[in-house]
Amino acid sequence: MKDLIIIVLIMKGLTCNAQIDPFKLEGKKPALLEDIQRALEYNLDHVKIEGSDYYRIYTYPGQNHYYYNYFTERARERMVELLEGKWTEEEIQSRINLDYEKDTLNPRNEFYKDAKRMAKQDSLPLNRVWDSMLKARIQEDRQIILNSEYVPAQIISIAGFLKDSRFLPYLLKMGEGNYVSDDVELGLARYGIEPYHTNAVKKYAYTPKNWNTNVSKLMYICSKEAIEEIYNYIMKEDGQICDSNGVCHGYLAVLKMGALVTLFKSETMREEMDALDVEYYQNGKEIDESYLKDMRSIAERYYQKFKSQTPDCENVPVNAW
Repeated sequence: MKDLIIIVLIMKGLTCNAQIDPFKLEGKKPALLEDIQRALEYNLDHVKIEGSDYYRIYTYPGQNHYYYNYFTERARERMVELLEGKWTEEEIQSRINLDYEKDTLNPRNEFYKDAKRMAKQDSLPLNRVWDSMLKARIQEDRQIILNSEYVPAQIISIAGFLKDSRFLPYLLKMGEGNYVSDDVELGLARYGIEPYHTNAVKKYAYTPKNWNTNVSKLMYICSKEAIEEIYNYIMKEDGQICDSNGVCHGYLAVLKMGALVTLFKSETMREEMDALDVEYYQNGKEIDESYLKDMRSIAERYYQKFKSQTPDCENVPVNAW
C-alpha cells in the first residue's frame, strides 16, 4: 500500500510538470491562466535553444498577446538569467549540434585539406586526426558561446514591458555605446528613461512623411507623451483601409482608436464607437468623411477626459513568439 501511494505521488508530480500540448491552447475557448503561465515558462526555458518549438499561447482564439499576470515569479527569475547572458548546457549543446551536424569528413569540407596534411605529416589515420580537430573546434566554439552575452530580442521586449526593477540595470547597460537597438530603446522608453523615451516617441510619432509611425510601439511606451501622439495620429491621419481592388472599408484613424480604448480602459468609449457603427450600418449611411468626423469627436471627448490620468499600461499586451 505504501509503495502504491509513493507511485501515485510521483505520477501526480510528473503530471503537474508535464509539457503542455500547444494545440490545447489554440482551441475555441480561452486557455486557463495556469496553463498559459506554464507554457510561457516553457518558452522562456527554451528561447535560446536552436530549433526549439514554442507554445503559441492564445488569450482567446486567434490572438497571442502576453499580459502582466502571465509572468510568474519563476518566469521573472528566468528573465534575469537570460538578461545576464547565462547559458545552460542544453542551450550550448543545441548550438553546437546545429553548427556541426553537417560537419563530416569529406573533401568538400574546408578543414579536410588540413586534416589530410596533418595525418600524412604525423603518420596517423585520417579519421583520428579529423576527430581530434573536431573536438578542438567544438571546445573553442563552446568557450565562445560561454563568453557571449546574447540576449534574444523578445526577452528585451518583455523586460521593458514588465517594468520590473530587476531588469532595468541590464537594459541600461545595453543602452550604452554609440548604437542602441530599437528593442532596447523601446524598453528603456517604457521605463521613462531619457533620452530614450523622447527619442522613441519622436521616432514613432505621426507626421505625413514619417514612415516609422507606429501606434503599437507608442502603446508599448505607454506614457502621456506617447498617448498624445496616438491621439494626434487619430485626428490627422485620413488614410483609408482598401483592398487590392481599390475598394475601401474604413479609416486607419478609426482602426487605431482601439489603442485609446485599451489605454483608458474605457468600455463606454468602445460602446459609443460600436453604436456609431451600428447607426451607419442600419441607416445605410456611407462610411465617409462624416463618419470619420463623428468617430473623431468620440476620440476627442475621451482624450480630454482621460489625458491627465495615469494610463493603464498593464492592459497593453506585448507580442512574443
